[in-house]
Amino acid sequence: MKGAHEFALLIPSGQYGNLRIESGHHARGYTFSIFIVTPNGELEVYGILGGSPGWTEYYGWIYHGSWEIDFYELLRKQKEIQDEQTKKNLEAYERNEKSEHERRVRILNSYGKPE
Repeated sequence: MKGAHEFALLIPSGQYGNLRIESGHHARGYTFSIFIVTPNGELEVYGILGGSPGWTEYYGWIYHGSWEIDFYELLRKQKEIQDEQTKKNLEAYERNEKSEHERRVRILNSYGKPE
């Protein structure tokens, strides 16, 4: 849903320092919540701000504070990891395409030649 999609795709559920993230999806889209965890307890600081849950909900910061800096640093790191993986996947794809092209050329060039 609005405000959850990008984050849910980048950051899986888990504990990240003092942030606990719940990343998921339902029939209408992605869900994403952030909780701060302190010795005094746990509190949701990013989640549904309005709309009809499961239908038209939209997400945002419920409470603002220094945890936002920690979250955006986590997001930056996750984007770097994803970008590096995308780069590796593209390089592997290009190597495979080149190899397949060379294989096809060998086959085409060998047509009609005795072995």
